[in-house]
Amino acid sequence: MLLTCPNCAAGYEVPDHVLDGPPRMMRCALCATEWEARSPLKSAESVQATIAEPMAELDLPAAVRLAPEPLAQMNAGIVRDGQVRRGVIGWALSLAVLGIIGWAGVHWRHDVEATWPPSARAYQAVGLD
Repeated sequence: MLLTCPNCAAGYEVPDHVLDGPPRMMRCALCATEWEARSPLKSAESVQATIAEPMAELDLPAAVRLAPEPLAQMNAGIVRDGQVRRGVIGWALSLAVLGIIGWAGVHWRHDVEATWPPSARAYQAVGLD
């Protein structure tokens, strides 16, 4: 987990298990500022617990009420393996299309120059004359 000093914004990589228990006092090695560090999962649960009771008193439709599971569990499934795989395939296809366009521009450069004469200077600039 990355912790940031609230005074000088120095970043510190702290193992997750260090903040599993109660909040801990941290001291910045650069500016000596002390602050209380908490586990983000515990913070999300405490925020939900604080909000859940007043929200239950309101007469809201079910779609607006808080879900019973902790916020961290709700956010855990945002990025799925299928989405990552599709993203990688999308990038690969984009690079392939750009590669094909570049190859076609080099392979048929004489036709391109004949159709669009100003492109001759661009080909000369990259050493393809």
